Amino acid sequence: MQKSAPVSFVTVSIEGDFWRERLETVLTQTIPGQHRQMEAAGMIEALAVATPAPPLRIPADDKNFTPQKLWDAEIGKWLEAASYSLAFRHQLSTEAQINAIAELLAKAQLPDGYLNSWFIAREPEKRWTNLRDNHELYCAGHLIEAAVAHFQATGERTLIDVVLKYVDLIAATFGTGESQRLAYCGHPEIELALARLHGVTKDKKHLELAAYFVDQRGQPGNPFDIEAMAREEEFLGRTYEFHQSHRPVRHQDKAVGHTVGAMTLYAAMACLAGEWGDGSLRRAVDALWAELKDKTKVCYPIETFSYGMREFAIFDNNGYLLQFGQPV
Repeated sequence: MQKSAPVSFVTVSIEGDFWRERLETVLTQTIPGQHRQMEAAGMIEALAVATPAPPLRIPADDKNFTPQKLWDAEIGKWLEAASYSLAFRHQLSTEAQINAIAELLAKAQLPDGYLNSWFIAREPEKRWTNLRDNHELYCAGHLIEAAVAHFQATGERTLIDVVLKYVDLIAATFGTGESQRLAYCGHPEIELALARLHGVTKDKKHLELAAYFVDQRGQPGNPFDIEAMAREEEFLGRTYEFHQSHRPVRHQDKAVGHTVGAMTLYAAMACLAGEWGDGSLRRAVDALWAELKDKTKVCYPIETFSYGMREFAIFDNNGYLLQFGQPV
């Protein structure tokens, strides 16, 4: 089986009026605007892990969940996009914002490498106790992808050294060893992030950790049940299919559950199959693609309309209309 690898974004140029216009909007409006919103919401402030922690911006529900637990992931997504932007246009203001957040992350990181602003500031005794819902590994994955993008765009190690220390802790905590935990995240993400990390470090252990998280998902002895019992808590009505943990991934043949989690998992499977020439994993990905690709219901095909737009539209899985178009 032929190996494959993604093309680095720093080697890509975006040309043509349609995409250049949208890139300009992202560079001058979207990324700066998102940073302002993160500041206004208190997301960047939360990275300072103040003691005592300030009052919640978003109250927790009756299961003690608040979206604030996922803020590190949102920070990571912005860092990734902002780092991408530096490869297209080096803006000093964006670079300064990235560096300021990177400094906060480095200061927040615990000596053992752990890095999650929610649990460091608010629930340090509960880290790794609810991987199904609290998504620590999901948050870690987005910080890893941000660090990879930043390193590729700038060559600087500010972020990547922080996440490498965190990855070392994750690798020591999760796995098949006697003192390790047989567990994985409710929301797939770290699998793809680790595959991307291997793309810049070429360290085999990063790919092996990604493979562990992929192959452990769906094995007998679901860790979400074990964690829930330890918390004396029910499964909250969700199914194993919601988390793509209903069977080992090499035996999954239907796309089910949380859409973003599923697509992220399948992307990681494809990365691993391509990197290692893994025929079994490739066949599983191909089967999932074959089952999924014709599910989209087209509302109308590409047409040019009298009001000056060239469009097409599809229905999403909830029956809502999604339209895509451009001026003509």
